[in-house]
Amino acid sequence: MPELVYNANETSLFWYCCPRKTLTTADETALIGIKDAKDRITVLGCANAAGMHKCKLAVIGKSLHPQFPRREFLTNYYATKNAS
Repeated sequence: MPELVYNANETSLFWYCCPRKTLTTADETALIGIKDAKDRITVLGCANAAGMHKCKLAVIGKSLHPQFPRREFLTNYYATKNAS
């Protein structure tokens, strides 16, 4: 019964990181002497094998009070001290 089998996967999202290359030139590199921002959040998605039941995304980050509107993104937000 695929309705009873669930799968959950997590991924990291570096939301504050700037891209190193753009589509304008192929040889463009990052600026020298500037470190990449390593602020990230973890996103967890879950659904059953039939695809009929999809859970809301769970977002795990550092901030107790994030600055993005959670209701517009339809997510559950959780804060942790161990987030890197």
